[in-house]
Amino acid sequence: MGVCGLVFKCLLSYMLTGSLRASLNTFPAGGRCERVEESYIMKICVVAASLVLAQGVVNAGQVRVWGDREDSIRMAGETAKFRTGVGGEFKIEVLSGFAGKTDRVSDKIGLTAGGRTFQAFCVELDEFVWNPGNTYSFDKRLDDVARLGGANTNSGDRLSLETAYLYTQFRAGKLSGFNYASGASREQFADNLQHAFWTLEQEFSNNDNTQAKVLSRLANKGKGQAAAWASEAYAAVANGWGANGHNVRVLNIFVDHNRDGVMNGNDSFAQSQLTLIPLPGTAALSLAGMCVLGARRRRM
Repeated sequence: MGVCGLVFKCLLSYMLTGSLRASLNTFPAGGRCERVEESYIMKICVVAASLVLAQGVVNAGQVRVWGDREDSIRMAGETAKFRTGVGGEFKIEVLSGFAGKTDRVSDKIGLTAGGRTFQAFCVELDEFVWNPGNTYSFDKRLDDVARLGGANTNSGDRLSLETAYLYTQFRAGKLSGFNYASGASREQFADNLQHAFWTLEQEFSNNDNTQAKVLSRLANKGKGQAAAWASEAYAAVANGWGANGHNVRVLNIFVDHNRDGVMNGNDSFAQSQLTLIPLPGTAALSLAGMCVLGARRRRM
């Protein structure tokens, strides 16, 4: 259990049993003791919330580690309803561990609801996933770096802010013009979005490193909707989106031949997928709210 988990556990114990009151029995009864308790617990809350924020904020160069063991996912069969070619979108079922947030808007519209599933797109063009139903392990690190994926990602390829923006909008069900209803139309939109991701991540060419080159590449491929989304993403980033971090991460998946829980050269690497983690502020605000509630209960 992490530091935040321990603090939270202690705080919850205090709220339920009042054990902290016994530890302060050297103070006289009455308002003085209550004020000391409230002050003390609020100090704990400030520290705990700060730790949650510090662990969750992700800016350039930071790595957030979520897992402590080998975890696994499965490509769900429903993927076939909205996937064309070798790209996404994909429906991922989480079998064990934390692979990202599930049950978001994009995961339910036009799809079968329920279960620990989420919709994803890949960020590597030179790796593949196999038939629906196949199970994969995933790297313990959930950060914003695609790893071991060929020429562009063997040394680590950090996600662009434009990719993060588009995936955030997609998962929220707010991507402009995207038809979330399952069927042929969704397949076409998903194919355009996948090409936007690949191009923004320079999977077709390392030379696609400017907005003009990205838009030209997409236009030449006949992906007009993808070009429109890329333009929207560039504009959002130029206006400050993502400047203070974001919650889009890369799920680096692989077939673990050694069964050692470590992604290394002895394994078969598969297409790294996009995923979402909880926003750091959400956890901190929830914790702060529980703190205030606990303090008020003690005063009653």
